[in-house]
Amino acid sequence: MKKSLLILGVLSLSISGISQAAGQMNEKALREKAAFALGVTQDRVTLEQSDRTPEPNSYFFNARYQGKLYQCYVGTIQQQIMSDAVCRPTDGSDLPR
Repeated sequence: MKKSLLILGVLSLSISGISQAAGQMNEKALREKAAFALGVTQDRVTLEQSDRTPEPNSYFFNARYQGKLYQCYVGTIQQQIMSDAVCRPTDGSDLPR
């Protein structure tokens, strides 16, 4: 009985650790995708948290380049990034050239 409870406890801790890791987006991949969408190198882009309401199969974030803020999103399936980023400037101007 004790052995069964121990195994059950270890399994539940393992599963919770996996789900926590899956719930975090890969910041390096997001920066890479935002930089590609903006046409710049990833070392020139910083990421910020978005205030947009989460939607199923989408992850929203903000990217900042040369002091300008861009709203971005990627398509996801089970917290895995499945698309390129789509980014738009928050001030209505054009993307960087």
